[in-house]
Order: sequence, then structure tokens, then C-alpha cells
Amino acid sequence: MVGFCAFADPPKRDAADSVRDLRARGVGIKVLSGDHAAVVAHVADAVGLPSGRILTGGEIANLSDQALAAQIEDVDLFARIDPEQKRRIIRALRQRGHVVGFMATA
Repeated sequence: MVGFCAFADPPKRDAADSVRDLRARGVGIKVLSGDHAAVVAHVADAVGLPSGRILTGGEIANLSDQALAAQIEDVDLFARIDPEQKRRIIRALRQRGHVVGFMATA
């Protein structure tokens, strides 16, 4: 072995507390990420979000807007999605009567 390289970008220390507080107030949380599904699941677990079902950008690409809207209630984690897919998810949530706020990270 010549070398080993690792990247770490752990959630902020208070992220799990914030997630718990928001959920206690009835705020639903969805994670929309360009990262790999395994990374999204790991971060969700680290902050106390259920990581059972993840919808990927590849899967979303094959869904009509109506089919996406039908699944949006049952999925909280989205991985390997692009900016247009993020817009589609937000639009689907709004069409189903949800008030949507989001935080973008750089």
C-alpha cells in the first residue's frame, strides 16, 4: 500500500438536538443531497433521522412528476440528485400542500 486518504465532514455537534427539536414541533425533515446514498444514510443516522428508504437521482429521473409526488410523503432521504431534481421534489411537496423551507450548503 502506497498511501491512504480519507475525508471527514461530520455533522455539527448540535445537529441531532436541532433535528429532535424540529421534529418535536411537527416539522418534517427531508435530506436532498448530491452525495452517495451510503453517505446520506450515515449522516441521517448520525443526526437521528430514519434512514430506511432513500430515493436516488437515477430513480427520480425515471419518475413522472405525478409518480414523484405520490412517493414524496414516504421518502425523507434523497441521494445523488441534481439541482433540477431538487426543484422537482420541492415542487411536489408544495403541490401536496406542504410549506417548504430549505437550507443550502456550499
